[in-house]
Amino acid sequence: AGFALAVALPSKRVMSWVAVVVILLAFLFVPIFSHLTREKVEPDYSETGQVVFDASWSTGDLSLAHHGLEDNCEACHVAPFEAVKDETCLTCHQDLAEHAPMDLQNTGRATFSIGEDFQWMVAAGFGKEGPGGCVSCHVEHEGAVRMEPPVQAFCADCHDGMDTRLTDTDLGNAADFGEDHPQFRPTVWTKPGNITPTRVMLDGKAQEFSGLLFPHDIHLDPQGGVARMAASLGASQGYGEALVCEDCHTPTRDETAFEPISMEENCEACHSLVYDRVGPIFRTLQHGSVEQMLADLRASDRKSHQPVVTGRNRPGEFGSDGLYFQNFGAPNRSFVAINRAMSSDGVCGACHIPAATGDMPGVTPVNLPDRFMLHAFFDHDAHKQEECSTCHEAEASDTSRDLLMPPIAICRDCHLGEEAREADVPSTCAMCHTYHQKDGVPADHPQLAPQQVAAISRKPG
Repeated sequence: AGFALAVALPSKRVMSWVAVVVILLAFLFVPIFSHLTREKVEPDYSETGQVVFDASWSTGDLSLAHHGLEDNCEACHVAPFEAVKDETCLTCHQDLAEHAPMDLQNTGRATFSIGEDFQWMVAAGFGKEGPGGCVSCHVEHEGAVRMEPPVQAFCADCHDGMDTRLTDTDLGNAADFGEDHPQFRPTVWTKPGNITPTRVMLDGKAQEFSGLLFPHDIHLDPQGGVARMAASLGASQGYGEALVCEDCHTPTRDETAFEPISMEENCEACHSLVYDRVGPIFRTLQHGSVEQMLADLRASDRKSHQPVVTGRNRPGEFGSDGLYFQNFGAPNRSFVAINRAMSSDGVCGACHIPAATGDMPGVTPVNLPDRFMLHAFFDHDAHKQEECSTCHEAEASDTSRDLLMPPIAICRDCHLGEEAREADVPSTCAMCHTYHQKDGVPADHPQLAPQQVAAISRKPG
């Protein structure tokens, strides 16, 4: 019995208290002390943090987006025992905008239940910001995964019946794409002189005003003159037997949208800007500048011309100067060329609408939106199995005033709400909408304080 282990060691009670002290010292006091006494630096992905044993508090791996911060807890957890603040997130995500101004979010949000109110009251005790805070949606330590898109109910909590809470909003209520979603409203210019574009409802025959004269039906007619022109240019110029949509509408690199229309790239193969020839050299107008066009056409009158009547001398004291030429007086030929260029079948007037500015000829400004749906996202690459005519009735459009965007009924042929069993593609709100609009940080967003929070540079490469 004298050599029993119980005799050589302290009592179980003492060892238990020693173990408690060691655990508290290693996993509580040491991390807190090192956190409070650490040097305030700007940690990045390539360096570890300075707080000792802080990883022992982690409840799981970070997401794929933040995996580089696994050994740098203080990059996000600035104050001990407090939830991560929005201003800390914004030290990296400074260009990420809010969904809407914060006061509108608070007013438009649906009323909480008693249980939800209690939960948020408890969370506030640990420094967690309200339901509009970053961490209310972006939950970390759930494993090395990508963030799942929000379910339909997440959006419907605010957008279903929102007009009863935000009485001055122009947004329609939305809860389910198949059953409760407003008609699409693309943003376009609607008439000459508009400084800003307008949202237009796609009910009936919606119209826009681009400032161009472009009938799609003539250009897409497989039996028309444009088709013959395309065939004559041939495959060497990138054309087939007729003009097709992709001859002018070039997808972006990610194939989700289209490059802006360019006269030089998309039109000039057929619509030549050549206005004069000097020997073997063709003189071409510079597209995009009316002033340059006027200067070029006026300058074209300065070259020598043939006499009107061979051998006819100028009368009087000028007779000894030689033959009478048409351009010995004011350069009238240039005005003829300018008028011809601006006529309905001229090099400018065939596509542009003339609009004089004072005494100077000019054209109506061209407004071709890069995006029509400013509050939604559409992936053309995901729909490449469809013909363009499935959604855009370009072949039947004889005027550029037609707004060739599909109404919501076209989309509902395939897409319905998240729970729709009969839909080809059950669709959540996040399939087309993003929570953070890329318009910059709103003016009402909390001010950043880089000297008080960790500033993290982006991972190289």
